[in-house]
Amino acid sequence: MPLTIAIDYDDTFTKDPHLWNGFVSSALGRGIDVYIVTMRSPDQVGDLHKVAHTIPKDRVVFTALQAKRPYMRRHHSVHVDIWIDDSPQYVDNDHPALENVEMRWMDVSQFNSGYWRKS
Repeated sequence: MPLTIAIDYDDTFTKDPHLWNGFVSSALGRGIDVYIVTMRSPDQVGDLHKVAHTIPKDRVVFTALQAKRPYMRRHHSVHVDIWIDDSPQYVDNDHPALENVEMRWMDVSQFNSGYWRKS
C-alpha cells in the first residue's frame, strides 16, 4: 500500500507553489499518493488547479469546512499517512464557521486570515 500525503492549499501550498509543485512531482514519480485537502467548498475553486498544476483534479478534495481526516475516510475511503497543514487543528476538527452561519459571508482571504477570530 503506497504512502499517502495530504497537503492543505490555503496558506500551505500557496505559500510556495513552486516548492510544492516540485515536491508533488517528485512524490508522484516515487509512487506516493498525494492529495490537496482543503476546507474550501467546491464553488471556491478559484485558481487552485492552475496554481497546484501537478495535482490531478481527482486528487483535490473540498471538505466545505468539515474536519479533513474523517472526511477523507468517510467520503473517499482514504487513509492519509502524512498531513501537511498550517492549521493542523482542522485535520480532526470542523471549522467553527460550519456551525456559525454568520461567519460564512467571509471571502477566502478573510477566512484564512483569522479575521473571524477578532471579534
